Amino acid sequence: MIRIHGVSGSPFVRKVLVALQLKGLEYEQIPQMPFVNVDEAYLKLSPLGKIPALEDGDLAVSDSTVICEYLEDA
Repeated sequence: MIRIHGVSGSPFVRKVLVALQLKGLEYEQIPQMPFVNVDEAYLKLSPLGKIPALEDGDLAVSDSTVICEYLEDA
């Protein structure tokens, strides 16, 4: 299942959530504030600690535009 890390208050996270909903894809949203209490596991997904970050199996993507492009291609 696709996992999106980030909070809905971010316009970048909302962009990804809208893309997921328009495509009818199932996903799990994991609350993550940018730059706050960022642990090593999250930094592996998003090296700069930014949101959103997408996990799909072994794939990790951490830019909203690239995430939307991935969703379109997948």
